[in-house]
Amino acid sequence: MKWRKAWKTMYSRSLVGAGFGVFAIMDYVIKMQEWNSEDRRFTVDLNPRVLTSVFGESEEKITAAIEYLCRPDPASQIKDHEGRRLVQLEGPVYHVVSGVHYQMAKRAEEVLDGAALRQRAFRRRKKAARGGTMEERTAVERGEVASASEMRAPEQEPSALGLVEKQETPC
Repeated sequence: MKWRKAWKTMYSRSLVGAGFGVFAIMDYVIKMQEWNSEDRRFTVDLNPRVLTSVFGESEEKITAAIEYLCRPDPASQIKDHEGRRLVQLEGPVYHVVSGVHYQMAKRAEEVLDGAALRQRAFRRRKKAARGGTMEERTAVERGEVASASEMRAPEQEPSALGLVEKQETPC
């Protein structure tokens, strides 16, 4: 299962006051939705019998939460399907109305995260090419130390710190 982020706007918009079960199911929907290439939409399988073991709630509460998410919501930010979050297709399979929205936001964050990782790697390479931090280079230039490595804390063996217990020999 892939890791997916919970959207903080879920906790400050029209779902507020809907109850714990509705938030749990919606979070599950966001994380478990999959692209259905035949129908060209995001779908999720919400079998109440399975979800009772996932959430530890009764089948009635799970079903009530799913029904809540299928109702029209005039206060919803996404106006498709009258603000419904889910539309039942066949059996336990539901169309995730805002699936494309969540996927686009996820991809935008992945792009930003990737850019941040690339920038971090670039800075590391640049620092290594310069020969250490500015403090280390300045200390070497002033003659305070022979090399930048002298400024770094020496690694000590656990035995030198008294952290290793004496080994007893078996009888």
